[in-house]
Amino acid sequence: MLSWFQSGSPPSLAVSKDCNTGTDAKCTSSMVAEQGPDRASSQPLLASAGSGTILDYGALKHLKWSPRRQPERAVEVSHAIRDVVDRSKLRKILQHPAPSRKVLRDHFKALEIAPDKQQQWEETILAEWWNLNTALYFLISPAVVLDGPLARSDTELVEQRFVRGAWRDGKGYYNWLMGFGKSDD
Repeated sequence: MLSWFQSGSPPSLAVSKDCNTGTDAKCTSSMVAEQGPDRASSQPLLASAGSGTILDYGALKHLKWSPRRQPERAVEVSHAIRDVVDRSKLRKILQHPAPSRKVLRDHFKALEIAPDKQQQWEETILAEWWNLNTALYFLISPAVVLDGPLARSDTELVEQRFVRGAWRDGKGYYNWLMGFGKSDD
């Protein structure tokens, strides 16, 4: 992820002016602006992850996976999710941890980035990472059906662990879901 710094300029968020106002349905940033969208109805069907990538948030809805009732499908679902994640160019979110402020600051110092630029770049990089992590969450969530006797507690757990205002932790959600397919043997 730190390869963004090699070019000597902050990453482009590829966001139109309408993304900031929430009026462009093809923007990831409008999805995570002031309010998070309602998962069932108001999320955009397609959103841009930058670099010309179009995310199809309906690509996994056919899976209808119930992780508690169908843990044996975890491998199948994982492969389907990874295929869509790869096509969406979001693999780096699954493979790398979020960039920490300390790591970013250390990297800035090593590259001799001017202090006045450091905070701007730090905020830009962290915002981009969380935009993409949120996009990952909304890419995965249509594939999942939380049902059965623990549906309510699972839904509450997801809301407490993986939802922070408009931000979503797609990587954490994915890892939690994949935990259902692991046997205790």
